[in-house]
Amino acid sequence: GTQKLCSGLENGIEGGFQAVRRMIKDFDEEENWGYLTIDATTAFNNLRRTQMLWAVRHLWPSAGRFVFNCYKGFTPLVIRRKDGEQCIVIHREEGRTQGDPLAMFCFGVATLPLIRSIKREGIRDVWYADDAGLGGPLEEVEEYYKELVDKGNNLGYLPNRNKCNLILS
Repeated sequence: GTQKLCSGLENGIEGGFQAVRRMIKDFDEEENWGYLTIDATTAFNNLRRTQMLWAVRHLWPSAGRFVFNCYKGFTPLVIRRKDGEQCIVIHREEGRTQGDPLAMFCFGVATLPLIRSIKREGIRDVWYADDAGLGGPLEEVEEYYKELVDKGNNLGYLPNRNKCNLILS
């Protein structure tokens, strides 16, 4: 019943593996059933910041002000030179930096509206950070994926076709 396994759960990824293993076993005899694994292209870096701030404000209000203060402006990336000369500063407008302690929490909350908007009967999905897996009738899996690509573009969640795999029963 959990929509996101990347934060707030101990051993979330192991729970995801067990759920998928059980799902594949339960539907082993079904015809036209498959399981699609999905990985996003640099998801933390592409996530639309304004939509993340909105989602945190409404879905995680106790952290809303703090997250807003952290991400309201451009995020500077400071690169120091070994020779002691002037540093290079790159300002980022979108995304989170991987390694940022808030990155996983904010990413998880920001993708919840996307996950909820494409939820459909007959599809079982498991999400962990920028990875997802969904099982169901092949036609439904295809429609779910198309909607994920379409709506994900607006959020900055871009599935990487080269990293997606379809497992057929």
